[in-house]
Amino acid sequence: IDIVRCEALGGEDVAPEGECDVKLTETRSGGVIPLGLTLKPEESKNLTLGLVFEPSADTNVSVDYWRINKTNAITQPGAQQMIAQNSPAVIRNPTVNGIPGTIIRVTTTYFNSFKQDIEGIDLEATRRWKSGEGDAFTASLAFTYLTKFEEVRDGALLDLLGNFDGAGANPRWKGAVRFRWDRGNWSLYSVANYLHGYRFAPGVRAAGAAQDQPTVPAHFTMDANVSYSGIKNTKLQLGVRNMLCED
Repeated sequence: IDIVRCEALGGEDVAPEGECDVKLTETRSGGVIPLGLTLKPEESKNLTLGLVFEPSADTNVSVDYWRINKTNAITQPGAQQMIAQNSPAVIRNPTVNGIPGTIIRVTTTYFNSFKQDIEGIDLEATRRWKSGEGDAFTASLAFTYLTKFEEVRDGALLDLLGNFDGAGANPRWKGAVRFRWDRGNWSLYSVANYLHGYRFAPGVRAAGAAQDQPTVPAHFTMDANVSYSGIKNTKLQLGVRNMLCED
């Protein structure tokens, strides 16, 4: 969405039809580094402390604390972020009567974000069992909890924990609960996905949003598939993603 041109034309309620709608714009990733910008190699230090508990051969639980400290982290801004910031990397047609021209293309060049500190905890548990009729079951859950997500860009410290920064979302919680049932040649698999709510970082506006820092609520999605392997050299599978049609 061309936020800059839309606002120059008076906003969604005033601008001509189609000017504030979603459009497909050519984007070029990487390419020639702009004059005066040098891309340095990325370096990182990592620490992981983990504990695995296996009370039986069919049950295991693991907890891991991890920390990643990157310097000169190489990142790439999103096209929408660069448009919202009116970046010179957004190439437009000529300005007419003070109205920015339509976008020709957006070049999202890689750059060093200088420093990135991320910490989190992973939790995973798996349980397997069989019934007297020969059915095999597997249930598992896996969650990640972020405790820190900071970046230093252009000398400014940004707290991206729980925020969307224009390139990706960093929710505090995310995870999945999985269940599998095997019986002979048949197999049924389902998963419930959870993504915790997050906000857009200051200055980053959601596509079509009328204000900064809108909140994306937490949500669940469910996937499922069934497969049959009773035919020689053949496996048939039918799956449904987001079977509850959640936004």
